Amino acid sequence: MTTSFDVAKKLVVSLTTSNDSMLVYGSSSVPYTIKAASTDTAAATAYEFTASEVNASGGTSKTIGVDVTNWTSQSLPAGDYTD
Repeated sequence: MTTSFDVAKKLVVSLTTSNDSMLVYGSSSVPYTIKAASTDTAAATAYEFTASEVNASGGTSKTIGVDVTNWTSQSLPAGDYTD
């Protein structure tokens, strides 16, 4: 028995933020942008996987990058900044 799948189907993984794309520690915050690759200039809000990619032997993966705004000129406390 051979099982087939619809190659036209896609899986879309959407990215959301709890703090308006800000890494937050107490009352301090640092903006960031999610990027699909280190060479991207535009922010990514979703990643799309084709049926062929998902069903490939071993599956597939895509890189997610976090581009944090330069905060070195700000007086921010050390801590665990999260979103």
